[in-house]
Amino acid sequence: MKILLSVLSLTLLASCGPSQEELRQAEMEQQKLEKEASEKLAQEEATRTAAVTCAVM
Repeated sequence: MKILLSVLSLTLLASCGPSQEELRQAEMEQQKLEKEASEKLAQEEATRTAAVTCAVM
């Protein structure tokens, strides 16, 4: 009986974690957010460069 309860407990614990699909989706979302942040930073840098160039002229 104890062995059966142990196996059931381990099975329940294993099934409570995120699935491979959920992990993959979370990773893709993280990569998307990082890409958007990188693009925003690049755009801000380009805007600053353009502003400095205009100010110098």
